[in-house]
Parts: sequence; C-alpha cells; structure tokens
Amino acid sequence: MLACPRCGAIVADDAKVCNACGEPLNNSRPDFTEDFRYNRYKRDPTERENFIYGIINDTEDTTNEYDPQDIMQNKNITIFAYLGILLLIPLFGAPNSRFARFHINQGLTLLILDVAVSLVLTFVHLLFALITPILGALVTIIITLVNLVALVYLILGILNVVNGRAKELPFIGRVRIISY
Repeated sequence: MLACPRCGAIVADDAKVCNACGEPLNNSRPDFTEDFRYNRYKRDPTERENFIYGIINDTEDTTNEYDPQDIMQNKNITIFAYLGILLLIPLFGAPNSRFARFHINQGLTLLILDVAVSLVLTFVHLLFALITPILGALVTIIITLVNLVALVYLILGILNVVNGRAKELPFIGRVRIISY
C-alpha cells in the first residue's frame, strides 16, 4: 500500500490514479507510513492553513465582488458584527460599506438563531428538569454543544473579517436579513 503525494490517501501499489483526488501516480512515490500531508505543506506553508480552514469553512466566497478599499477601511470595525448586540457598531459606523453589511447580516443571522435556539432549549430544560433530573442534564449537554457550535461560527466569522473575506458561514450564511 502506498499513499498519494497530493492528498495522502492510501492507494493500491499498482494504482495509476488516486481514487480520492485523481492525482496521477508514478512508481517513485514514498511509502504511506510517512506523513504526506505534513510534507506536502512544507512545500507551501499557506496550504496547510487553507486546508484546515477550508474543511470547516468551505462555503461560497464572494470577496471578489467587494471593493478592496472598502474591505481595508472597514475591516477593524466589522469585527464587531459577530459580537452580539455590538453589531450595531459597524451598522452605524460603516453604513455604506457593503463588506460591513455582509458581515452584519451574517452576525445578525447567527445572533437571532443562537437566541432562538437558546430560548427553546432553556424552556425544554426547565420542563424536563421538573420531570426528571436526568433529562434536565441531557438538555444541559445539548445546550452546551449548541453554544460551542455558536462559538465556532463566531470565530469563523471573525477570521473571515480579519482575512478580508466575504465568505458565508456554513449552513446559515445564505439567509438574508439585511441587504448588502
């Protein structure tokens, strides 16, 4: 068994093409016991960051539709779009920025969804806690997981702003509450 030099997938010794990524293979490929992904990223250090970030944030990127000057001028204030009610800062601080409005929409969608889910789960928690403490504990775990997902989305949004990207958040990014 050997590994694909491009993606690291394990392939048969006589394979001509990687089944996972379609990379043409030759006889000079190394044994699969080496860490191919690490070696691959040694060639291009930014590729490792893009690989990890891309797995989580593989959504539509519309950055090229935005003015680079707008992005650079409003990047710092736009970070607040993902910090709950502080999204009012970029809303009023950069009202004409399409980049800021894109991220305000993303942050507002995340905020509304997080508040709605938290309210429902809190009500369910109170209801189940009255029935039995075990069900209440189970709902508490679910609430914790939902809050962790919201935290991951918040971090993804802030990373997109810091990197000057107009990328939608996974699953909820297509929702339009405000125009931009």
